Amino acid sequence: MASLSIYLLTFNCARNLIDPPALAASLFTSLPPSSPLPDVIALSLQEVAPIAESFLGGARLVPYLARAADALRLAAETREPERDEVYAPVATKAVGMTALMVFAREDLVSTVKWVQTAGVGVGLWGMGNKGAAGVRVGFGGGRDAVLTFVGAHLAPMERNTARRNHDWEDIVRGLVFDTRVAFGDGAAKGTDEAAPLLDHHDGDGGGDEGGAGKPTGLYEPATAIFFFGDLNYRTSDERPSPDAHAHFPHPAHTPDNPQHWTHLLSHDQLTRERRTRRALHGFSEAPITFPPSYKHLRPGEGVWHWAPHRWPSWCDRVLFLTPAGEEVGGYASLPVMASSDHQGVVLAVGVKGGKRVAVSAPWGVRRDWRERRAWARRREVLVGVLAYLVLTGEGRAVLAGVLGGAIVAWWAFSRVLA
Repeated sequence: MASLSIYLLTFNCARNLIDPPALAASLFTSLPPSSPLPDVIALSLQEVAPIAESFLGGARLVPYLARAADALRLAAETREPERDEVYAPVATKAVGMTALMVFAREDLVSTVKWVQTAGVGVGLWGMGNKGAAGVRVGFGGGRDAVLTFVGAHLAPMERNTARRNHDWEDIVRGLVFDTRVAFGDGAAKGTDEAAPLLDHHDGDGGGDEGGAGKPTGLYEPATAIFFFGDLNYRTSDERPSPDAHAHFPHPAHTPDNPQHWTHLLSHDQLTRERRTRRALHGFSEAPITFPPSYKHLRPGEGVWHWAPHRWPSWCDRVLFLTPAGEEVGGYASLPVMASSDHQGVVLAVGVKGGKRVAVSAPWGVRRDWRERRAWARRREVLVGVLAYLVLTGEGRAVLAGVLGGAIVAWWAFSRVLA
């Protein structure tokens, strides 16, 4: 069976538009200069846009997602300048403020047979201020691979480890991949959450895995499962004391210095919770060889500008559940960008088709998962409209116009009665 090379990025956008040239310049940090571009790329974006744009979705979210696609295009053009378009979109799924975008090489996209998407909110009242977006892709063309990508954003703050573990449980119980859509089916385009946004390409249509399939959970048999995002696990269970920042890591520290960043890694909550089987059951992670990715006040040359009120932590992670013997490549962080207090984190990995992982889910899927998500979506739209009217200049202008019109109408009506 032919293998697939996969490249994953997680990046918390801090509700700002991505700067495509800045992201493109370092996007392929984990690839050796001479290596070919990956077959499949998945981008997990958290806080992808302000709350109004995120919760309303649709056309209001498109400019934010387009910036990420532009960054990928620029990065690919730099590596393969002789090609006009290296990647084609396979699917995009957005759930509240979390978005997942999956791309495949143009010369590979014809082997995509079907796509499924899934989404669940784990924020307030089940809304998507925190949550997970999933895309599952079936490949044919001699690869016979099923890849599952899940972009996630869990609860913040040092003390909220139990809350993050509960978010993980809610994702396992509520992230359900529904009807399979044959790739290239135009009827699949456009939902209230902008997913799946499928490009028009003809799959080979072979095998018996296309068409409609029963709803399936995260742990269903697959070639590989990738869970990546701002998982928000910290390096302490308490907030730093007022003077703790004086002991935060510095680039000049050597490994034998107690303040070197490697000493913080031994206190990583996610590693602890995985080992005690309280979170990310069955998942693995490549060795972490980069400093904490959060929380940066601003970029700096030869210095890390840590926020003093948060412990430097590896909030941004890429985990995987793959068959034994698969090739895991570089796992690295990208440079700090001015638009975010998080660094992007990337992982390169190779998966061979035909192999399956078989791990039992720690919890079953909720029977009312669909109803829960529908109710949460209604709340998101309501909150999105309110945020649009109160937090955006355009919305405030609309609100002022409506109120002004109401006042004029009341005055005119009063004059008539008088």
